Formats: sequence, C-alpha cells, structure tokens
Amino acid sequence: MRPQIEHNRTQARRAPWRIQGDQTRMPDAAGSETTESSQASMGERLQTAPGIARSSQSPRDADGSYAFGGSGRARGANAAEAGADGNWLTRRSPVLQSWEGLRPFTPRARRELLVISLSAVVSGFAQAGALYLLVETSVALAKGSGGLLEGSGSVVRSLRLTAPTAILLGLALIGAFAAMSVVQARITARMMTNAQTEVRRRLVHAFLAASWDLQSAERVGNLQELTNTYSMRTSDGVGQLATGATALFNLFALILAAILINPIGTLVIVSGTILVSALLRPLLTHTRSRAALQSRLNASFAVLVAEIVRLAQEIRVFGVTATVDHNVDDATAEAGEALTRTRFLLRIGPGVYQSLMFGLVFVAMGAISLAHISGVAALGAVVILLVRGLLYGQQLQQSQQGSAEIIPYIHAVRDQIINLESGRIVDGSRNLESIQFVEFNTVSFSYDAEKPALQDLNFQISRGQALGVVGPTGAGKSTLVQLLLRLRVADTGEYRINGELAQQYSLEDLYREVAFVPQEPQLIRGTVADNIRFFRNDISEERIHHAATVAHLNEAIESWDGGYGREIGDGAASLSGGQKQLLSMARALAGNPSMIILDEPTSGLDAQSELLVRHSLGGLKGNVIMVIIAHRLSTLEFCDRIMVLEDGSITALGSNAELSQTSPFLRVAHQLSALPTML
Repeated sequence: MRPQIEHNRTQARRAPWRIQGDQTRMPDAAGSETTESSQASMGERLQTAPGIARSSQSPRDADGSYAFGGSGRARGANAAEAGADGNWLTRRSPVLQSWEGLRPFTPRARRELLVISLSAVVSGFAQAGALYLLVETSVALAKGSGGLLEGSGSVVRSLRLTAPTAILLGLALIGAFAAMSVVQARITARMMTNAQTEVRRRLVHAFLAASWDLQSAERVGNLQELTNTYSMRTSDGVGQLATGATALFNLFALILAAILINPIGTLVIVSGTILVSALLRPLLTHTRSRAALQSRLNASFAVLVAEIVRLAQEIRVFGVTATVDHNVDDATAEAGEALTRTRFLLRIGPGVYQSLMFGLVFVAMGAISLAHISGVAALGAVVILLVRGLLYGQQLQQSQQGSAEIIPYIHAVRDQIINLESGRIVDGSRNLESIQFVEFNTVSFSYDAEKPALQDLNFQISRGQALGVVGPTGAGKSTLVQLLLRLRVADTGEYRINGELAQQYSLEDLYREVAFVPQEPQLIRGTVADNIRFFRNDISEERIHHAATVAHLNEAIESWDGGYGREIGDGAASLSGGQKQLLSMARALAGNPSMIILDEPTSGLDAQSELLVRHSLGGLKGNVIMVIIAHRLSTLEFCDRIMVLEDGSITALGSNAELSQTSPFLRVAHQLSALPTML
C-alpha cells in the first residue's frame, strides 16, 4: 500500500486543487477573454511556467473555513463562471477578489484595515470641516461682515464663529487630517512588507517540504520569479486594498458632510458615481484578462532567462547564440506587447473616470441651481466637496483597476503554494540510531501506468558491504538511488531498514545516517568549510578537516589561498570537476553516515582525480554500507557484489568474478573497457 505522499502526488498530477469534502472549482484568473492564439505562439518557444494554474481549489482548515479564499464560495475572474451560489460582490469586485486571495498572507489585515478605515473616516470629516470653514471664512472676509461666520446649508445654519476661531479650528482639523494620513501610511507600509515576507516564506517553506515529485518538476527560474516579482505584486495588492479602503471611507465622510450642506447635490453625485462605475465595468474585466496573460508571459520569460544562464556554455559552443537571441527577442516582444496593453488600460481608466466625473459635477451644479440655493458659501462648499469626492472616487477606480491587474499574480502564488503543499511528505516518527542493513522486497515503481521504471527488486546490503550497480542508460539506476534516499516511494513492495519499513523512520534521522554523492555536485556561495558543512551547524571544524583528509582533498585545500576559508561557489573561485567531486565526498563523510550512496562518482573525471576518488572509496570499505552507481568498471573493483539492472529488473546479482562469466552485459562491458576481471 503506497503511503499518503503518493496519494497526494497522484492527486496533484490529475487535479492539483482537488480537496476532501465539498469541492470548489475556480475559473481561470484571466476570465474568459484569455487568448489562445497568444498562448500558442508563445508556447512554440516556451512552456507555460508551473504554478500559474488554469483552475484551483482551496483546502479547508480544521474549522471548515478555507485557508485560501475565506468563505469557500466560487471565485473567479469571469463572473459568469463563478457559480450561481457565489456572493455577487465577491464575484464582481476586483478589490474583494484580491482581498480573498490576500487574506492567507496577511493574518492581521482585518484589524489593520479596520484601523485604516476608521482613520480615513476621521480624516475625511477633518478635511470636509476644514474645507467648509475655509469657504465660509473667505466669504465672510469678502463680505466685510466683521469676521463673523454664519453657517449656511440645510443643517449647519446655527453655526456662529469668529474668523480667528474658524481659522484655529481649521488648522486643528488639518492637523488631525495629517496625523491620520501618517497612521494610514505607516500601517499600509507594514501590511505590504508583511505580505511580501509571508509570500516568500510560504513559497520557500512549501517547496522545501514538498515531495521530490514536485521539487524535481519545478522549472528553473519559476520559484525565483514567484518569490521576487510575484511577491512584490502581491505586496502591491495589499497597497491597493489599503488605498481603496482609505478612498472609500474618505469619500463616505465627504458624502455625509455634503448631506449636511445640500442633500440634493449629494444624491446626484452618489447616483452618478454608481452609474460611472457600472459604465467602466467592462474596462476592469478586460484589464484583468490582459494582466493574467501578462503574468504568464513574464513568468515564462524569467524561466527562459534562467535556462540561458544555466546553458551559456552549450549555447556558445553549439553556435546557437543567434537563434537564442532571436527567441529572446520574440519572447520579449510578446511580453512587451502584453505589458503595453495592460499599462494602456491602467492609464486610460483614470482619464475616462475623471472626464465622466467632471461632467457629473456640472450636472450636480445644475441640480443645485434648480434647488434655488441662495447662499454663496454653501454653493462653494458643495462644489469643493464634490470635487474632492471626485478625487477619492478616482482613487477607488484606480484601486479597482490595480487590483484587477494584480489578481492573476495573487492567484499564481496561491496556486503554487497549494500545489506544493498537496504533495507534502508524510514523515515517520521512529528514531534511527544507525543503519545495519537495508533490503528491498519485490519493490516496483513506475512514473506512469504504461511501463514500470523498476520491477520486483529483491536484494539486501549489510554494514561494511559495498554494492555496485551497473546497467545501460535508462535501466532505472537513478530511480533506485531515489528510492533508497526516500525521495520517491515504491508503488508496491517493501523498503526496509534494520528490518522495519523505511517510511516509519524520521526523515531527519534517516538523512543523518545516509549520505549522497551526486553525479554533478553543486556548490553554495561560501567558504570551502561552509560547502563541506552544508548548513549542518553541528559539524565541527575538526570533522570538516577529517572528512577532507579521508576524501584526499585536505592537501589541495591547504595549498589554496585562504585554505578552508577560501570563497567558492557561484560568482567566486571555481573548482575543477575532480575537486568538486572530492569536496562532495567530504561533504557526505562529514556527517559520519552509516550508508553512503554514490551516483557515478568518477564520471567525467581525469585519471588522477578518478584515482583519488577510488582511494577514498577504498578507505570507506568495511565501515559503511556503500551503494555505487557506476559506468566505469574500475570504480567497482572493491565491491562485494555487483547488481546488473536492465529495463528496470535485476538481471544479475553476484561477485565481479562470477558475473563476468554469467552476465552478458557485464562480460561485454569488461571487454569494451579492456580491464582485467577483479577477483
């Protein structure tokens, strides 16, 4: 019976957003207007980056609420696809859609938005009062009424103030407005920073905790793009929320103030604002559609650039620089065209809104004239408040459009986290002190249902023994390594350690006792000692030096400038292939493992480096369990047994001397290598 991780893996392949219980389908973040032709032309050169899903579903928390999406009702960019039972505000408002997507990354956002909203109400009334006092004071001084202000308007007629008092009160209101603006800016900045930090943390943590199936499928550059550009766009989404809340409640305060002066003018402006918002609705939908396409093209372009950096040497020596240049130009042009259209929609929206709203102000003026308002001050105050309300209405419209553009980025981040967390590894709980023997009992594994990668493997290795594994390319050797390392889990059969099922043991304990030397060692940016220690802070300098000595690298390190403190890795001093391989072996040995697995340890090495690696392996013989995947038969000269893998099955298992006579594959390999059989 395959453990839970494999069930999760299958679910992630078939429908990454499938959940237990009630199931909710999320439409494409781009809505129904996503252009297939644009995607197809881009797809000729680039594949769509993973993590930008066409649909998604949100897992429930223990209390029944959805960790991503709040109420669990259908959400999506296209209202027609959102479902009949969805909340119409959630389906139609980009701001509310972005709020639903941002909530998992801003756990304190509800309280912080409440503070912003209350401060916006205070600042709205403060500026309304200051503007009203400014108009009344100006009119009073112009009339030469001795500096006495008499309130005008339907509700504030009883107001009686002297000009100096009105000026002081106005200054106090302006001070209150400034103080509330500082509060709003401070909270907004903190919310944006926290959202970006949380997105980065959740993405990286989810990736590190995901199964090897999902980690190995992650395209180069995609996670980097999500943790950089996409996290910044998510942070911008929080800023749009805060801006929208500030504008909304400032507008609310100005409307109430306008009601106190003239209800008719207020009714006209409010009705007109609703009408203008409805007229601009198609613009929001189109903006969201274009933004979704732009986000996909940007992510694919980031993956392309990462691949170019990784393959720079091959691109040059194969003489395909011009072709790659052409592909980059095409990808840049297509992404640029999508960006131009999105930016055009974002730019044109405020202008259209402002034009409509200015026209609305003139309509409101006509309504006021029909109401026969005789007070000049009241008329001026109403006009100023309407114009000021127009600015906040414009901010609301910009917040709507900005949110529409950012929604695809929020959905991409959320979908990637859900995808990674759907394949979270199920850890064991048993302690593992050391490994005395490992065994496979009829173990089979397949990547798909058509052909097994490994089939009915049976073998056992004990402490002190060395097992060599050979076979043609595609025989399943790398898959065997991944099963031994518990990166993948067998479909059928049993993998046992010390007689117990391997999945029962804690992964932390397992990886403390098992070391791995890959075919292509990777360096981190840091010192030689940092690379041997490899984030294992409990490894002392003494163990580092000892591991380097056993790996026959200590003498070379001591000869380098800086010795163990020399900076190596990306962008620093480089090492030869043999030095990297020996450093990787020292890294494995520094943890004092019970079992060491080596995948083609001498592949691509010169004769001297190969000899050093073989000496290092010979020094380990008899102390640990060794599993060596090799093409060079000379690497297997001290192995107790050799396993021949062909088409995923063990075709031979025995000593080198025995198999050189009985195994056709090994006999031919010996002949081709022109090496004597080692008895």
